[in-house]
Amino acid sequence: MTAYGIPYDHVYIKVDMSEYGKTMIFQASKTIVNLMSQEVFLAANIVYEEYELDIDDARRMEFMDEMLNMVGDPYSLLEVLGIAWMKLCSFFGKKVDNPFEEGTSQWVCSELAAYIAQKYCNVVLPKNYQEMDPESMRNTLKARAA
Repeated sequence: MTAYGIPYDHVYIKVDMSEYGKTMIFQASKTIVNLMSQEVFLAANIVYEEYELDIDDARRMEFMDEMLNMVGDPYSLLEVLGIAWMKLCSFFGKKVDNPFEEGTSQWVCSELAAYIAQKYCNVVLPKNYQEMDPESMRNTLKARAA
């Protein structure tokens, strides 16, 4: 179990780059937003579940451009603490906003995935992308796939 009480603690975006013969992983992890080959990712991670989302061809170049511009953006440890604070407060029936939201200048994994899914794949999120944690991201995509 992880800090979220679920059997995983990470969300990523798998990007088909078949024009280069590659599948890449786009994620916010460790201290930075990064892009790595699927092979390197799988050597260090266990995949719990995956959900497929489509980006139409008209928006693919826009997504690729934004993705490449985001590589190197910092990871936000404060936002992780803010998500934990929101979860703790919800346990006691209080809804609070993340006190450490960084906008689009710093990222956590679920926030990055939610941002991309909403902007490029027309995924309707149950709350602001900056408030999404791995569990709410999974629940959103699982409901969408049903």
